Amino acid sequence: MMEPAAENDLKRIVVGSSSESTQISAHRKYRVRIDSRWYEGSFSKRWFGWLFVDFGDTGMQLNLIDEVFELKKEMTRKYPAKPLPPLGQ
Repeated sequence: MMEPAAENDLKRIVVGSSSESTQISAHRKYRVRIDSRWYEGSFSKRWFGWLFVDFGDTGMQLNLIDEVFELKKEMTRKYPAKPLPPLGQ
């Protein structure tokens, strides 16, 4: 699997040390990398900032995610998010 941005011309969202971002929306879908695994899903606004809800039982705070890409509308899935295969496999 290629780098998501090169593969699908996705919009990269810059991830910093904060869980706040003006580029994230609860109404959009995203592809995120956490460690070496890729996930697709959405974010939810919480008191501390954005939470990627489609990771495990409790989600993952934005500032703990390695990379975030916004999916185009036509790329969104109609079934639950699950881990994507690691890059290079």
